[in-house]
Amino acid sequence: MVVWNGEQWVNNILIRNYLRENPDIAKQYSDRKLSSLNKGITTLLAYSDEKADYVHSLLERARQRDGK
Repeated sequence: MVVWNGEQWVNNILIRNYLRENPDIAKQYSDRKLSSLNKGITTLLAYSDEKADYVHSLLERARQRDGK
């Protein structure tokens, strides 16, 4: 759960919109998530850690696109 209009909310929306506008990048993100599962990662914390750097890079690109 996140606070409505809070920082995490805004970040999630930025990433969502960025992925919607860039289907090739959305596919890469999907592939990375599936790769995590295929590695045997089964807990939320481990899954989040596994993709954290990539999600951060997506957020940075989304912010650049939005001029934020």
